Formats: sequence, structure tokens, C-alpha cells
Amino acid sequence: MRSAGNSELYEAIRLVHRGRRYLDPRLSDSITELLLGNAGMPIRRPHAKRLSDRESQVLKEIARGFTMRLIAKNLGVSEKTVQTYRARIYEKLELRTRADLVHYAIAHGLLNSVESVS
Repeated sequence: MRSAGNSELYEAIRLVHRGRRYLDPRLSDSITELLLGNAGMPIRRPHAKRLSDRESQVLKEIARGFTMRLIAKNLGVSEKTVQTYRARIYEKLELRTRADLVHYAIAHGLLNSVESVS
């Protein structure tokens, strides 16, 4: 609060006096990261703005643990095509590992219903 202006300080005091909490807006990203378990990872824009529909489908299937062969069969494409989609996903979302991909999918609500791998 040291760098807060007078009006911001007064607003914080009013809120606390009314029994409410005050959170410095500059801390909101850090708090959000901590609550989502993303501490240390940059906040990413929603995937829909960067991935094609097919890439989003592949992302979900990979995050669910399906193999490239099974994803290809489910989508009616070749394994090589799925590998190309996977490479694009990793590049666009700046991910390095499958664990990063799964973490991303969970953080963005892409694994709402867990499906088992057959």
C-alpha cells in the first residue's frame, strides 16, 4: 500500500471498516496463480483464441491420456497428422512436456469429465 494514492488508501480503509476485505489490484494475478496452483507459470490466454478447433480436440485427447494412434482413429486422420497438431499445440501454448499440457488443460477446465483410456 506504500505506493497507493490517497483515494485508493481511503477506499481500502472504508472497505475494511465495513467488514470487507481489500486486495491491491496489483496482486490479483499473483493471488489467482496461487489459487489455481500456477505459481511461477505465466498466465496464458484462453486456448480458444489461439488453437483451431481440431487442435483443441487433440489437446483434450492428449490430456486425457490417449495415444497418438487412438486419437488418430477417433478423429479419422493419420498419426502423422495428430503429431503435427501436437507440435503446433506445444508451440502455440509454449508448453514443453505432456505434464505441462495436462496442467494447462486442467487449469482451463478442459477436463471437466474424466474419460478413461480403453
